[in-house]
Amino acid sequence: MAPRVSVLLPVYNGETHLAAALDSLLAQTFTDFEIVAINDGSVDASGDILRAYAARDARLRVLEQANQRLPATLNRGVALAVGAYIARMDADDICLPQRLARQVAYLDANPRVGVCGSWVEAFGSTAAQLWHYPTTDEAIRCQMLFCSPFAHPAVMLRRTVIERIGGYAVDWPVAEDYELWLRLTPVTAFANLPEVLLRYRLHLSQKGAGEGRAGTMATALETLHRAQLSQLGVRSDPDEYAMHRALGADSLIVTRQSLQQVEAWLTKLAAANRTSGYLPDADFVQALSERWGLVCYQARSQGWWVWKQYWRSPLRPA
Repeated sequence: MAPRVSVLLPVYNGETHLAAALDSLLAQTFTDFEIVAINDGSVDASGDILRAYAARDARLRVLEQANQRLPATLNRGVALAVGAYIARMDADDICLPQRLARQVAYLDANPRVGVCGSWVEAFGSTAAQLWHYPTTDEAIRCQMLFCSPFAHPAVMLRRTVIERIGGYAVDWPVAEDYELWLRLTPVTAFANLPEVLLRYRLHLSQKGAGEGRAGTMATALETLHRAQLSQLGVRSDPDEYAMHRALGADSLIVTRQSLQQVEAWLTKLAAANRTSGYLPDADFVQALSERWGLVCYQARSQGWWVWKQYWRSPLRPA
């Protein structure tokens, strides 16, 4: 009988942390799974590590290929997977023992949901921190306007859902997960479990890779953001879009002027959504109110005027 879950594990030069990632998968309390590990042209010892683990546990399937980059590699994994559920995993992260069990139980109980993520703990090159993602379908759709609402290596998807839209877009070398969530919005409901099920490793090699593709990432994010803003019924000038991007990246530098601009932009988004109905209105208003409150809270050290602006705003909670 085919396993219920297929874990997709793309590997590229992952020798440093690969054993820890595999150990965390093989220690899962849910055992009815396979690991589809694709060695994407690694030139380090990743292949040797994978083969050694496969010799000890038949649930691990190892495939070798010349480097094809992540979207094409993931699509190959989807095509080879036999499980009804597909779990993502990266070669430098760690699954908590109950991860697969929790997500399988949730998807079994909620047939409308096709993508189930979780909160994660980031660790490694910085102090440990918890990343809390929105948990309900409505809140996830609202956050998607600003940034990706999932940690990609923490998601479990229904295989039928991802196959229905043709898998990952191979012409998206970055932000391929964010692009996938957007194409899935008319197809399925979303959820994040409100508990940490994955430890997401931060390390210096990620920083170098990110700097090397910063321009490509910025272009990809702008394409995704503007597509959603267009459906919302909003056109943005360069300054407005720069603010929108900073809000999503939590990188806004708050001054008196920028706080007023944030208020005007969020108010503009709320008004446009009331007309277009692109997002569930009550949830979107709440999401904008929470984002407004967060910006004001982060600027609290600048003086009383911040809270004066907050309480006078129509964006504050009713």
